[in-house]
Amino acid sequence: MLRVTPIPETEKKIEYTSLCGCECDLNALTYSICEDEEKIGVCQFKLTDKGGVILSLRTKPDYNDLGALIIAGRAALFFMERQGMKSAVLLDRNEKLERHLHFLDGKVDLVGYFDGPCEGSKIN
Repeated sequence: MLRVTPIPETEKKIEYTSLCGCECDLNALTYSICEDEEKIGVCQFKLTDKGGVILSLRTKPDYNDLGALIIAGRAALFFMERQGMKSAVLLDRNEKLERHLHFLDGKVDLVGYFDGPCEGSKIN
């Protein structure tokens, strides 16, 4: 079963980002991505005065699971939207993932993003 869980502990943030080959930002909110008990990915994001920022959203190099990244990305976007963010940017660019999460040029409008049953947001 796939689990996307917040990581508050510094050591675990470092562990997951190292596993996935991305830089660890200790000030970022971080979600672990696990399949059953296996550590497979990480999502780091921030809330800023300009909107949400996904710093990294990736699986470990030997584990290719776009579906897990979509679920984790939507979890981060949902948190951002619930915290009042109107938009988000994805710094860890991945064309296929961006398309599934409705990003355009690394940006997405969060206003109305979760209003429908899977439609995503309108793209500006």
